[in-house]
This record gives sequence, structure tokens and C-alpha cells, in this order.
Amino acid sequence: GVLGVDTLEQHNPEFDRLLYIVANFCAVAINNGRTYERAAEMARHDGLTGLLNHATFQSKLAEMLTEAKNTDRPVSLVISDVDHFKHFNDRFGHQAGDFVLRSVADLWKRLIPHDALAARYGGEEFVCVLPDVGLEEASQYAESLRFALDNAHFEFETTELHVTASFGVAAFPISADSAVTVIREADAALYAAKRGGRNRVSVAPINQESIRCQ
Repeated sequence: GVLGVDTLEQHNPEFDRLLYIVANFCAVAINNGRTYERAAEMARHDGLTGLLNHATFQSKLAEMLTEAKNTDRPVSLVISDVDHFKHFNDRFGHQAGDFVLRSVADLWKRLIPHDALAARYGGEEFVCVLPDVGLEEASQYAESLRFALDNAHFEFETTELHVTASFGVAAFPISADSAVTVIREADAALYAAKRGGRNRVSVAPINQESIRCQ
């Protein structure tokens, strides 16, 4: 912040003291504002991974779908679940599980488009919203994430960990017509990938009823 004095007819010690008091009030206000912004930012993000948290993701997704409806543009959603995550906790301890989650989040941050929305959906699940991206292109993004994770080298306390994940992909409006249904369809596709053997991408079917409703 800047505190400026345009003109000063007569300089005296009282003015210096007054200026000092005013400047300190301004500094406190600025510091309080910065503290509030930091707290608000922390409230929007997951403390472990640095990605958006579940509540913020839901709010942002609703906003993005509203805009997509108004502009008649697609929005795709990729949801992922780390395969056999409990194995890392059971064999190496919960610190290893935290390490895996941070590592997966860092990989997502590096690979997803700059305008995409990434969040920790809960537990070992991650989700990504891709604006202006259709179902086929979103599945290609998911496959890139899956391949990169499958071939990444993660070392925890001198032990190399092989981490894989299963992915489900759905898109608005071709798979579903609302935030609730697009999440549901992506989640169903994710479980299809897990049932199919894990470490793979499954895509939600095209919903003709959703398309006719547009």
C-alpha cells in the first residue's frame, strides 16, 4: 500500500506522529486483507494435494455447466481412482499413501490444460473438468494421464512405487444434461474401468435423451 501526502504547509512533530498512526492503521488493514485472502484460498483447496476441494469443485462445475448451456459448448469430466490405494497404506504406512496422493496430484497439475479444473474429489479420487472439450478428446486426455501415471517413477523412502489409476469419462451434453448426471455417468464409467481390470479408461455411453433435450 502507498500513503501519499500531496502538500504540507508546515512540518511539525505532531504531523509525523499522526502520519505514523495513520500508516500503521493502513498496514493493519492491508495485513488483515491478505490474511483473509489466504484463509479463503486455503478453504477452497485440499490441504494435502493443493487441488480444489470437493465443495469448491461442485460449485465451479455448476458454474461451468451453466455457461456451457448458455453458449452451447461441451464440457467434459474425467474422474479417476488410484488402483489398490489401500495397499500403499497397509504395506508402507499412511505417509506413503499421502505421498502417492501428492504425486498423482502433481502429475495432474503438469499435464492437464491450463483452463481445466482439477480437484481432489475425495479419498483417492481425483476429478478434472475440461471446458470446450468433447467426449472423444476428453478420453484422450484421460488416456494420457493414465499412461503417464503408469510409466512414472515414484520413490518413497528408497522404495520405488508403481502407481496406476482407473478413469471414467463423461461429457455434457452428450452423456448427461446436468452436473449431477454428468458426475454420475463419469462415476459409472470409472467403476466399469475398475471391473474391467483397472488401469484403464472407460467412457460413458452417449445419452440420446440428453441430446434431444438440448
